[in-house]
Amino acid sequence: MPRGLGRTPRFGTTCLYFGDFVDAHEHFQKTVELYDPSRHGDFANRFGTDPRAAAEIFDALALWVLGRVDEALPLAERALADAGSAAHAPTVASVLQYAALLGLVRCNAEAVATCSRALADIASRYDLPAGWAGVAAFFLGWAKWSDGAEGSRLAEMRRGLAIVRESGNIVRLPSFEAALAEAEASAGETDVGLRRLDDALAELERTEERWCEAEMHRIRGEILLKRGPADTAAAEQSLQVAIAIAQSQKARSFELRAALCLAKLYRAANRDADAHAVLAPAAEGFPPTRQFPELTEAQTLLAALSERDALSRELASREDASERFSAYHSLWGRHLSRGEPAPMREMAELLLRDAAAQPDCPETLIAHHISGCNCLQFGDFAAAHQHFQKTVELYDPTRHGDLANRFGQDSRAAAKILDALTVWVLGRVDDSLRLADRALADAESAGHVATMGHALAYAAFLALFRCNPAAVATYSQAVADIVSRYDFPAYWAGIAVFLQGRAMSRLAEMRGGLAIYREQGRIWLLPEAVLAEAEASAGETEAGLRRLDDALAGLQRTEERLYEAEMHRIRGEILLKRDPANTAAAEQSLQAAIAVAQSQKARSFETRAALSLAKLYHAADRGADAHAVLAPAVEGFPPTQQFPELTEGQALISVLSR
Repeated sequence: MPRGLGRTPRFGTTCLYFGDFVDAHEHFQKTVELYDPSRHGDFANRFGTDPRAAAEIFDALALWVLGRVDEALPLAERALADAGSAAHAPTVASVLQYAALLGLVRCNAEAVATCSRALADIASRYDLPAGWAGVAAFFLGWAKWSDGAEGSRLAEMRRGLAIVRESGNIVRLPSFEAALAEAEASAGETDVGLRRLDDALAELERTEERWCEAEMHRIRGEILLKRGPADTAAAEQSLQVAIAIAQSQKARSFELRAALCLAKLYRAANRDADAHAVLAPAAEGFPPTRQFPELTEAQTLLAALSERDALSRELASREDASERFSAYHSLWGRHLSRGEPAPMREMAELLLRDAAAQPDCPETLIAHHISGCNCLQFGDFAAAHQHFQKTVELYDPTRHGDLANRFGQDSRAAAKILDALTVWVLGRVDDSLRLADRALADAESAGHVATMGHALAYAAFLALFRCNPAAVATYSQAVADIVSRYDFPAYWAGIAVFLQGRAMSRLAEMRGGLAIYREQGRIWLLPEAVLAEAEASAGETEAGLRRLDDALAGLQRTEERLYEAEMHRIRGEILLKRDPANTAAAEQSLQAAIAVAQSQKARSFETRAALSLAKLYHAADRGADAHAVLAPAVEGFPPTQQFPELTEGQALISVLSR
């Protein structure tokens, strides 16, 4: 039995080291249960620390991470008392050290300062190894930085960390590195902190000291957000990783802290549904306590999110059909701007259900318009075309002329310009251009400024799809003129600046316009891909590739598949530009572009990607492969003089057929 007690806290410490908090708690509990002062009092001298006091302070840390905060804090106090009773300097030092670490993860500067000063005193009076003094110096520096009383104290933290490293004891180093990285970023040394944290995460893969891994990813997300507030994708990813790790470890406190950070990021971007979805599970069932401020903050935020959602649902449940359509439309627009596919589908389904129940209702065509927009967003071009056609068929100027003021645009003109974009992607190029002209004429006849701005903006995007910079310049300038003359929301200015920048190949303007758009809490991945292509064309190949990869990652969440095939094609072109001799990765991206386009019946995107891949094969003397990939894309494509890729593809087919 005595030897078993000696092993039990070691097993618990091992579980804690690897981030297995549940098993660690069980081992520490067993240690305390087995402890008998008369039989185990001498274990402190044999094993380095008194097993009961050591188990209690380790268990306090484990319990706090598990979310059992109000159990953890009294246990830490008991550990300090038992260490004092043991009258064994290394035991007191060890318990003080982990009490300070518990204070650090709690973000309690006062507790860390008290414990670290006592630790420094013990280390100095009993001539303990230098590593103890280093730990005390680090914690004291952190406490001073945390309460802001004496500057950042980065030098003290770095000095303490250096002493710990020199002592050869690397246990706890990941938590020290993460705390110092956070302090460095807070003091303005953002890149220094990020490098330190990335190095610590890399080292963690070797040591597997995972007890604070979730916190390391959370801190990384916070630092990335500090470095680039307008570009949240990487920060979002780090916070999602932090939550996933915490969930796998049942680390409720770390999970809630990371979820709160991510929910606040989403709330700032007007993504309330995402904020609620990530925060509610983390807060639900969390043991009530007043000693964990993040819980109170999370509950307050959830209450605000639920109140807003309840209001929205109340609007949508009104008996008056006209009011319901307006509420659904408003909710759909909000979800669209935030890139939230599930509620977008829900709102469209509710609209179509109401429309089916009341086919004579004037707002029925709004249901088809919204459904068409959804289908276009999600890359279902054939269904989008059908809904836009139905919108135009239903339109009656005498019944629907006033809907522009209620729903933001004239339904007929808006449906026609979006359908023009849709049928162009489907390969019906000449039909698309005629339809775009009619849409602009209808927008002008409507005499509604927002309708005109909407039609011009999408006419510019159609020109962008067609790779026609002169038309992009013309339409985007017209958008800019309308925005400057009328009090349009700021994101319109962002669209105009972005499009003008693209027309003139000015990266700074494109980035500025996109930043304006993002600052309004709006998410749209298509411009990211367009900017990535422009960056690569200007020689900023790596920047373009990173931007495009981030956009492709974001697409998995938003399901914005309108431009997905082009995103893969552009990626292939960038990879080929970066390394012309190594074509494998580029070939894979172009094959992905073709596969996506075929699944979407996006004939124009398919032909463009197939032409790029055929040219790659032709340059590599793979004529048969070039013909095999290009011929199906060109065959049956509606004849037109307005799609240069078709002419070029047909010419290349002729060469390959010789």
